Amino acid sequence: MNFKKISTCLTTLIFAVFAAINLIPAGSAQNKPEMIVTWEAQTYAPNGFGGRILPSSNSKIKMALSLITNGKPADLSRFRINWFINNEQQETGVGKTNIEFFSPQTNTGDLRIKAVVLNFLGQNQEKSITIPITKPEIVIDSPFQNGIGAGNFPFKALPYFFNIEKLSELEMTWGVNGEEVREGSQDQDILDLKIPQGFGGGELKISLTAVNIKSPLEIASVFNILKVK
Repeated sequence: MNFKKISTCLTTLIFAVFAAINLIPAGSAQNKPEMIVTWEAQTYAPNGFGGRILPSSNSKIKMALSLITNGKPADLSRFRINWFINNEQQETGVGKTNIEFFSPQTNTGDLRIKAVVLNFLGQNQEKSITIPITKPEIVIDSPFQNGIGAGNFPFKALPYFFNIEKLSELEMTWGVNGEEVREGSQDQDILDLKIPQGFGGGELKISLTAVNIKSPLEIASVFNILKVK
């Protein structure tokens, strides 16, 4: 057996493998462009709300995109960018990394958004996302789940996803057992409920309706059943 010849062949093979590896660009997997598309709905949520603020019917939505290459944001000022909403082109322009639009007048369904950066590094880069559309909601913040007795008890209204900037743009109506309540706190988002001594127990139905003053069709209602000891 010709060991010298075998050794020479192995050496040649090893050099060939290393040469092939060196032809692969370092960090090629990391260099693949990554597109990031973000959105923000301009609807209302209470302070401290930790969830995602969603659009409702006819809400303003702000979109933005960035393209990451080699760990850094790419300069897209020279590239044409197309934006599509539900498969229809919404806007196009050179360097157009931001757009604003209004959601359709519906309280259900999703918006399908696609952004395309044309001819970046020799090919189109695109990203698609889905934005859910919801209804405005109103919640009664009631810490009295175990029931109440005689005394004063505050309830707070927490509206979500209305097309407003501040609470004064809503008209809120409180009710107790079907009767409208307007007395108590001057803040319409607060109900000061007074239970007199000797009430006798039972249940109270606390109801709340919120209406967008500028858009009366934008409305939400809720009720809680409260046990009185």
